[in-house]
Amino acid sequence: MAESITFTGLGSGIDLESIVKALVDNEKKRFITPIETWKTSWQDKITAFQELNTKLISFSTAVKSLDTPAEFLVKRASVSDSTVLSATATSSAFNGSTTITINQLSQCEKEIHAGHPDAQTTAVTSVAGTFSYTYSGMTRTLTVPAGTTLSQLVKIINNDPQNPGVTASIIDDGSGTSTAFHLVLSGNNTGADYTITMISHTLNNFATGGTSGGGFDETQTAQNAQLKIDGYPATGWIERSTNTITDVLTGITMTLFSTGTTTITVSTDTAAIKENIKNFVNTFNEIRSYIKEKTAYNTATDKAGILLGNYAVDTIKNRLNAIVSSKPTGFRDGYDTYVNLMQIGIHTDADIGSATEGLLIIDNAKLDEALSENPDAVARLFSAYFTGRSAHAKLSYESYIDGITEPGTYEIKFIAGVPPSGQIRLKGTTEWHPATWDNASQTLTGGYGYPEAGLVVKITDPSTSFIGEVDLQRGIAGKLKDELDALLDSDDGPLAVLEDNYTNIIKSADNKIEFEEKRIAIYEKRLKERYARLESLLSELNNQMSYLSMRVQQLTQK
Repeated sequence: MAESITFTGLGSGIDLESIVKALVDNEKKRFITPIETWKTSWQDKITAFQELNTKLISFSTAVKSLDTPAEFLVKRASVSDSTVLSATATSSAFNGSTTITINQLSQCEKEIHAGHPDAQTTAVTSVAGTFSYTYSGMTRTLTVPAGTTLSQLVKIINNDPQNPGVTASIIDDGSGTSTAFHLVLSGNNTGADYTITMISHTLNNFATGGTSGGGFDETQTAQNAQLKIDGYPATGWIERSTNTITDVLTGITMTLFSTGTTTITVSTDTAAIKENIKNFVNTFNEIRSYIKEKTAYNTATDKAGILLGNYAVDTIKNRLNAIVSSKPTGFRDGYDTYVNLMQIGIHTDADIGSATEGLLIIDNAKLDEALSENPDAVARLFSAYFTGRSAHAKLSYESYIDGITEPGTYEIKFIAGVPPSGQIRLKGTTEWHPATWDNASQTLTGGYGYPEAGLVVKITDPSTSFIGEVDLQRGIAGKLKDELDALLDSDDGPLAVLEDNYTNIIKSADNKIEFEEKRIAIYEKRLKERYARLESLLSELNNQMSYLSMRVQQLTQK
């Protein structure tokens, strides 16, 4: 490795090393510093993209908590006597009060053996034997080796790979007698169908007899929960095998605790809904504020925001603004109670100079009024999820295919005849598409490859031809959810695409910097070599001048 070149300045009296350093630094400022500044600007853009992406994710989370009726329409269930049962309600529950009478709780069966001296020492059998029982119609016969203790018998029962649902355990009654330790067989399932029967064994040191056989007595009977709903049925009871009941009252889950009577009251939790709407507005405003800040132009300083003019940011802003300010898909003026956010008190502040200029603001009084008067209509505005309907007398909506059929308003052309036929098109387009007629169900189905693919409509009167419309609604939150999924796509989303492009630009800048650093290193080396030769020459000249000066002085003295 070649030694580095240094300058002492002793030979010439000139600080040549400082000269070289100054020349090299100037070269770096001319060729590397501009590239580094350029690189930093792209890194700042990527950082800004990542911050915007984080805010979009937060907004997406808020939107997804509102994009279906089940999530948006929060219901609250209260009970008059919480010792009898507890209740929760989903959006499908009907508001109002219901009286519940509990006659008995569901429970599992328990069988307890007459007793054994101990759990760990005394064998239940001195010879190989068997232990059998039947649970819910399934019989198990287990082999019990000679010398098996009571605790080991428990393990044999519990570790049986074909155990149908019985757990064995031991109770010590504390009496200290020869029957103080009792084997307990417990059904794992509640309900009258899960009984333990036909207990028997051939264990010669284990008590026999008992009402259930094999030395066992039933101490708890398998039974169903029994209840009445508003006095129904007049005779008998509604029965369920579990104390957690989900299929008696629509949208209500009851957990039974004891016998007795209580009243469940279901109401719309407007406070929770409003809090969700506030979160929706706040997270949306964070995006608007951030974009406004990063795309602003300060005329006083003549300085532009880092993302001013960026097409991806403009795309995001315009797409989201269009959704929150427009009518949701499949909604109609005069037909739907609410068709935009402004009608429920949410609008953009257009007051120039206001602290909230350009942001969504909530008129709390108007929103409260809408939630009080028609919470279901507010829920549809936000969260309608492929809700289908038709106002035409001869046409009704039947079904769609999730993930295939697109929301929208569709025109249906029915042509009476033998056989009948039909066509469908998205309203606002000009091209009719063929639809499949099913004579048995009298339905038309949209063809694949079109927006109406999988849409099924019923012709209620096929005697005459007509053109009608069907709405397949998607609420504002749903549209935003779909848009945000596209914007946040890690492969094709605009931010991801630009971040990838900008990363490549930064790599290119790094390559240019690396090239310039190598070039300047060579330049520095050559400068040092030149100035080393210069210093050597100057040193030699200085020596010669000193010699000549000395000779001149000598001659003068003579």
